[in-house]
Amino acid sequence: MHINLKPKKKRVFSILTTFALVAGGAVLTATPATAAPLTGCASATASCGWDLSTVEVAPAAGKKMWLKFVAPYTGKYVFESTNFAAGGDPYGEVYSSASKRLAYNNDGGVGKNFKISTTLTAGATYYMVASHSGSKQTGAYTIMGTVTEGIAVTPASWAPNYEAQATGIAVATANNASWKATSSASWLKLSAASGVGAAMVQASVTENLASARSAKITFTVGKTSQVVTVTQGAAAIFVAPDYWFTDWAGGTQPFTVTTSNNASWKASSSASWLKLSATSGASGRGFNGTVAANTGAEREATITVTAGKEKLLVNVVQASRGTICFSFAAACDWDLSPHVVDVALNTRYFLKFTADINGTHDFDSYDIGLDAGHVHGELFNSAGQRIAYDTDGLDGFEFSADLTAGETYYLVVWRTDDSANKTTKCSEKKAKEQAAKLAKKCAKYGGKYCVTTGGTSGDTTFTVVGFAPQPIVKLTQYRWYPDWAQQSLIVGLTTNYDSWTVDASDPWISVTPTAGTGTYSEITITVSEFYVAEGYNRDGFVRFTVTDAFGGTDWVDLSIQQTSDWWPMCTTKGTSCDWNLAPQGVWVDTGTDQWYYFVAPAADVVIESFDWDTGANPDPIAWLYDAAGNELAFDDDGAGNRNFYLQASGLTPGQTYYLLIRHADPIENYGYYFIRASW
Repeated sequence: MHINLKPKKKRVFSILTTFALVAGGAVLTATPATAAPLTGCASATASCGWDLSTVEVAPAAGKKMWLKFVAPYTGKYVFESTNFAAGGDPYGEVYSSASKRLAYNNDGGVGKNFKISTTLTAGATYYMVASHSGSKQTGAYTIMGTVTEGIAVTPASWAPNYEAQATGIAVATANNASWKATSSASWLKLSAASGVGAAMVQASVTENLASARSAKITFTVGKTSQVVTVTQGAAAIFVAPDYWFTDWAGGTQPFTVTTSNNASWKASSSASWLKLSATSGASGRGFNGTVAANTGAEREATITVTAGKEKLLVNVVQASRGTICFSFAAACDWDLSPHVVDVALNTRYFLKFTADINGTHDFDSYDIGLDAGHVHGELFNSAGQRIAYDTDGLDGFEFSADLTAGETYYLVVWRTDDSANKTTKCSEKKAKEQAAKLAKKCAKYGGKYCVTTGGTSGDTTFTVVGFAPQPIVKLTQYRWYPDWAQQSLIVGLTTNYDSWTVDASDPWISVTPTAGTGTYSEITITVSEFYVAEGYNRDGFVRFTVTDAFGGTDWVDLSIQQTSDWWPMCTTKGTSCDWNLAPQGVWVDTGTDQWYYFVAPAADVVIESFDWDTGANPDPIAWLYDAAGNELAFDDDGAGNRNFYLQASGLTPGQTYYLLIRHADPIENYGYYFIRASW
């Protein structure tokens, strides 16, 4: 919604008045010269340089004078003429560097003077073109340029590499105005979110170990914004997958290599039984690793990938030939319930399962026999890529992994020798540790996990178990403190189930979308403008709810506290505020009027008030007028509960109309409420 503030009284500067332009904290002062006025400057190629200060020009009859300047800020500019000689009629135009006319005016200023309002971009070249409206008119007059609202930010872009680093961004505002700065990404931080006049803001990025990414920094003064684009490169070398475990039968695994700056790469194998289809290539391409059947013991090799001075190692492990549960191909089916494992040293045991739900699953080993040694665990996807592992030695393994419903996974476990620690004292200590760990499992997961397969001398068994997640919902942030202006926030929603809903607590908060599916979604939350008394806040929240297949739910709230600003004056028809007919909160004080103008979207329009502040004492009433001041409609309590319901028919679409609202009692009534329109 656009708001027109009550204009201040203007002062007309005489030719002796000193003109000041604030540029990033520096004041440029110019006093009209007493020398002869400028002449010539007859074209863009023969233009005269100009710094926006007051200058006197004397266009010849039927001729134009071109003044070339560079805009110091991005924002709103006013160009106007004064002190024209008798018989003259100043005419002004603003052109881009491509000679495209952007704005012009004849008599918009005082008397026959022109006054041009336009928006320009910092650092760009423009031309102020001065002439007379009549082809035979002549005479000198002065022109000057003013930046009414502007901001300049340098540099306009930043392209850091993948490393964590920072840079300085210079910001300056016209007239030493206050500014705000926001980042569009959590990995891009700013040292300051607001300031006044010229300042240096430090922008910093975290280390990027994924693909290249982009974000924006938006600097705003008033309704003018300038954006700095930040593009961060990826890490030097990425190989996917970065680990390969294959069973005894062997096979082929594709590998993809990505490098920063599109550098070429080289690859080599440490073993003859591990063959590579390519030993060099360009970024984005890769190679196949192939191993033959393994008739001997388990074996390991390394693939070394280099790009310039960067190097990455990929470990490859091939299992030995075995019987049931001793390879990927012969893995035993598992439902995540407790499973007792009894295998020889250094022999891998394979359990195959399908995830029933999206989200974080926990995997654990317990009841480890006193002679079982070190217990290890790894988790693989159906492509043979290792996605999680833990080797906690005497305490067994314990790790978590995010799994996808319907996908197949493999838990691979084994034990290694612990002969160096097999002393009576160590065994007693281990037994106590196992008993304490088992007690915690019983308390957390219930009696069915309280099995006791270990704990005696000579026992080499251990038990493994898996746990699927409960419904969860997480947000990228849980609090928002917007200022008075209408604005939006994008919130990331992460859940382990596919179905979710979003609800807002109050009509001044809107959300899009309100429901959906997917484990990650982005929700846009918008708050309307909030004008009441200074220092007044309003509170609300947005609730995110997730429901699982069994009826379980989880929800979390994002709390919102919006601060207010003074309500614009808008107290007369001449200073009425622009309204786009969207729901809008208003504050009307005792005995005061509020005027709005809008463009009719249809012939029949209904305007009503709603949701007034019960903590105050409002009683809104409304009138509708056309541009000529004719009353078209009036209502007091037509919507009930003190709210007006104004019905207007026969409006002309595209024409401007005026809404006057006040309280019924000019002494007792005051307060805050909402207005909205429908058609």
